[in-house]
Parts: sequence; C-alpha cells; structure tokens
Amino acid sequence: MSPSALHPLKRIFAVKEVGILLILLGMILAMSLWTDSFATESNTISILQAIAPIAIMGIGQTIVILTAGIDLSVGSVCALSAYTMSLLLIGESQPPLWISLLVAVGTGAACGLFSGLVIAKLKVTPFIVTLGMLSACSGLTLGLSGGKQIGLNKFGVEQEVVASILSPDAVIEGQPEVERHYYSDSGETTALLPIGSDRVWMGGAQPGSVALVGSGWEPLAEIQMDEEAILALAEGPEGSVYAGGEPGGKVWLCNPDGSKKLFYETGAERVASLLSFSDGTLAVGTGSPGRLIHLDAEGNVIEEWKIGEPESVLSLTLGEEGELLAGTARPAQLISIASDKQPEVLLESEDEQIEQVQVDEDGTIWFVSGGAKPSKLQKLVDGQVELIWDSPKKPIRGFLIYPEGVVVVSTGNVGSMYLIRGGG
Repeated sequence: MSPSALHPLKRIFAVKEVGILLILLGMILAMSLWTDSFATESNTISILQAIAPIAIMGIGQTIVILTAGIDLSVGSVCALSAYTMSLLLIGESQPPLWISLLVAVGTGAACGLFSGLVIAKLKVTPFIVTLGMLSACSGLTLGLSGGKQIGLNKFGVEQEVVASILSPDAVIEGQPEVERHYYSDSGETTALLPIGSDRVWMGGAQPGSVALVGSGWEPLAEIQMDEEAILALAEGPEGSVYAGGEPGGKVWLCNPDGSKKLFYETGAERVASLLSFSDGTLAVGTGSPGRLIHLDAEGNVIEEWKIGEPESVLSLTLGEEGELLAGTARPAQLISIASDKQPEVLLESEDEQIEQVQVDEDGTIWFVSGGAKPSKLQKLVDGQVELIWDSPKKPIRGFLIYPEGVVVVSTGNVGSMYLIRGGG
C-alpha cells in the first residue's frame, strides 16, 4: 500500500522525522515537570531569542536543500555582514542606519553571488565552495574584529521576525499594537531627560549622540558626539543640556539649535553622572578615576569634593534637605555632602557598587547595589539598610517610587517589569 493511501494519522507517523519530534516533546514535558522555571514565559522568550537567528537562516537553507544544494557558509557570512554593519555604525563617518543595513545585506549578497557563480560556472561541488567561503568569512570577521565584540541592542525582536516570515500573511497574532514615534541613529538609548512637559533630551550609544525630541515626537535637534556612549544628562541653561559619557571624560553643553561646545574636560575615562543645581552650577561624577567635581556656570572648578578613591561615581541626586547624595563603585559607598561640610559616608556596602540613588517623598534614600549587574533594591532607614527585593533578572535598570511604598522596577534579561507593594 502506498503512503498516500494510508489513513491521515498513519501518514503522519510514517514520516521518519516524527520520532525526533516525539523525543523533543517528551523532553519538554519532562523538563516542565522536573523544574519550576522551564515552562515559564521568560524562559520561553529566552529560548525563542536564542534560536531566532538560526531559524531565519534555516528557512533560507531549506530552500537550498530542496534544490539539491548545500550551503555551509551561512553562519560565517551572517557574522561578517553583521560586523560590517557594526563597524560602520561606530566609525568616524557614522552613516545613517539604513545605509549600514544596505552594506550588510550587500556583503551577504556578494558572498552568496560569488559562491553561486563558482558553483554554476566552474561546476565546483557546493560542499567545497561553501566550505571555503565559511573559512574565508570566518577569518575575515576575526581579522576585522580582533576578537572584540560590538553590541547593538536596537533589534530586540528576533522572534517576531521569525514569526512574520513563517506567517502566511506576515501578521503576528496576539501582538500589541506598537507605534514607533522616534528612531535614533544610535543603537541604544542610554539616558533621558525631560525638559518641561513638551520636550525630551535623549542620550544614545553606538554611536554616541544627543537628540532633542518635541511633543509631537519630531526631532528638534540631533547632535553626533565624539563619545561611543552618552551615560549622563543634566539640565542646562535656556533649554540646553549637559552631556557626558565615555571614552574621553568630557562634559558637553548641547543646545536646542543642534550646536555643541566643550564645557569641561575631567581627565577621567568617563563621565558617569551629572546633576544641575538651582543656582546654575553643576556636579560631575567621573569614572576611572572616580572624582566628584563642582563647576560654575562657566565651566570653572569651584571645588573638588574629597570622597576617597572610588573607581566611579555612578549616581547623583539631592537629599531631603538639599544635600548632595552620591553612589560610588569599588568601594560601594553612599556619600552625603551638605553645604559647607565635609563629605560624610552614610553607608559602605560589601557589594561592588551603589547606583540609581533616589529619595522618596518621606526623605527615605533608595538605591540599587550589587556586582557588575546590580540586582538588589534597598533603602536606608534610620542608618540601617533594608533589602526590599533581590531581582532574579539581572540587572535592575531602573525603578519608580510611588506613595505607600509601592515600587515599579524594570530589569534586564528579557526586560521584565515588577510591581512591589508595601516596599517589600
């Protein structure tokens, strides 16, 4: 009896690959029963993100195999194309993102065209040609990169791309409607500073940039910076913004008309934090080495506060009585600087760093501490540290404090958001 004459269910089980599918389903069931963390939304998203690039390439590879061919070079060609785009984005010319994307696609197309011509015209076996292309692209990528990774976090929707390719009508069911209002040339938004109720300054990384966006999300100013990343913003005079980042340790004054000027050069590797005072002066926290500098409105040094020798001053804010509060790294300290007084260490933690220092409406100091990816949300009550929450998703990227101890926390990993009631 031919397979086409079998019952539909029997035809399914007659396919030899069905055994692999059953084994996979069995493993999923076993892991779901064995652990509590496997069959979770966050783990599912992590798995989808991990397999998305392979799935996208696999869809194209399937077409090649169906035509009796083989391509061993898809992974290395993908790596070369991606790294070529990244080099353009962080280079001196800094072309628009769409040009970098075209170059990446062109790089992949050129590699594929070369392999195809050799196979079709010279009649060389696809296995040999694509194996050679694999070695060539891998070597070229390693030579260009020197083993250094360039991160780019703008494209965080790999699983949606796979779903849109596989979906017959290219519509992803069950996805919320998202409207993109502004598209920066930088690969990552690293700092935000609202100006009034109708404008927002944005700091970017890869490459470093500062942009002013209006109430209609129209770009009012876009300024390319010398830094790779803008780490800190602070309000300047007449709607301008102070910006600092890494490398270079410079503080820039960026204006709404798109101009910029060097305001102060710290001599450190990076500017990690900035805070404007009501009198027009500016506090600057640096990293490598960690320094805390007070500047006047002209960029002249008023004083440099003696805070020891931390590696970095990561966070600056004002306390309930107007004192300056600073969070540092290695050592992890919470420092208070009142007017006409010497700096006072309120807390020295065993962690590597204290950052994201905030003060609530009751005057309680909140902060995040931990290692390279800090995950502990804490507050200082009567000189004692109270652990509010240790996030399972590292790091804690930001938090908002509401009345009655309600806190909204955003974390890393898959970008989870948590609501914590009652301060714990």
